[in-house]
Amino acid sequence: MKVVSKKIRESARGQDCTVRLIGICNFNPETTVLAHLPCGQKGMGMKGFDTVAIHGFEGLYAITSDGQVLSAKKGWKPLRPGIKPGGYQFVGLYSGQKAKPSYRMIHRLVAEAFIPNPESKDEVNHLDGNKLNNQAANLEWSTRSENAAHGFANGLIPSGASSYQSKLSPAQALEVLSAEGSYKTLAAEYGVSAQTICNIKRGKTYKLELAEVSK
Repeated sequence: MKVVSKKIRESARGQDCTVRLIGICNFNPETTVLAHLPCGQKGMGMKGFDTVAIHGFEGLYAITSDGQVLSAKKGWKPLRPGIKPGGYQFVGLYSGQKAKPSYRMIHRLVAEAFIPNPESKDEVNHLDGNKLNNQAANLEWSTRSENAAHGFANGLIPSGASSYQSKLSPAQALEVLSAEGSYKTLAAEYGVSAQTICNIKRGKTYKLELAEVSK
């Protein structure tokens, strides 16, 4: 059974969109997703979270401010997201029955819908470091360098000897720090890149390890 409240019908006319605005039985019609909510126009979604139609998929999918992707085909129930190897959640969106899926990252969908981006930054950062926490309040637009700096500052990106890419022990890094010779020569001697040697010399990596070893 589908229900459409009087308030929702009036809202549809006020937004100049079609009146195929569907509520779901057992849900409060006043807080049910608007099926044809114009892109960028906020409504109230399930459990009271703000809901915005997804750009390019208006009338088909909507995103809530807590990171749920709702599907019209499924009666505006949340889709079950997949998780990429990097830990980010994603969903496949379809524009038609025979269309190929368009895979979208959920944290980007939330940011695009709910977070202003006046500086046109191109990455979305999880403030608490939890890639599964896609609530709008936990996200911010950032540059790649800002995102990386946040990761290092909060221990989300391992550096120095704790990095999976590390090839030098703290003792070897200390040797490099005091060794003479060109970056290229030292790189060949220790079997690492010249950039690795450069980063150690300039104090960009192995800071904590070098401090401990030199005590």
